[in-house]
Amino acid sequence: LDANVTEEENNGDDESDDTGPVLSANPSNIDLGYLPEGDETDSETISLTNNGDEELSGIDSSSNTYTVTATGADSIGSNETVDLTLEFESVDFESGDITVTAGDEDTTVYVTANPVPDYSEMAEEDLRTRLQDLQEQETTTAQDEDLTGVSTNIAEIKSAWDAGNYEEAQTLYNDADTTLQTVSNELESDEDESDNTNESGGIPIIPIA
Repeated sequence: LDANVTEEENNGDDESDDTGPVLSANPSNIDLGYLPEGDETDSETISLTNNGDEELSGIDSSSNTYTVTATGADSIGSNETVDLTLEFESVDFESGDITVTAGDEDTTVYVTANPVPDYSEMAEEDLRTRLQDLQEQETTTAQDEDLTGVSTNIAEIKSAWDAGNYEEAQTLYNDADTTLQTVSNELESDEDESDNTNESGGIPIIPIA
């Protein structure tokens, strides 16, 4: 009986020892925030841990979504943690993942981002052109005030963009775009009403018998 118990315990020990190296990353989720489409970003640093009992050599990274380079240590000893810097060449997608490998092991780092177009350039090329077209039309006092606000927004968009406040630039652009569209719709509606009045107006001519 004692021999059987000893043999079972030994078998259990063999199974628990056969774990092999395990690779983990912290953080395993990275949020790059708002950034210009296709632009380089600040480097992101993660901690890479070898939870196994063997050294892992040849640390590298790959991704089907992003162009990224991993720099830092070349190997990780057993139960050791090293820093790894992920340098993004460009970001054009809102989500993706990076596979980090070390030896025969790998781990996944998930990435989210909010890449946005150049709102500063769009404000000058699109918003300002539309603003000037509307300013040439006959508008009400309230509409004039709205258009003046858009002119201010265009300057604020450039300032926000140059300061790296890309989310604020996006919000300002959307607000200005909505205002211009509203004023444009109001002017078109007034023009349609004027046309209808002209078509149906006038004094009817009564023929003399």
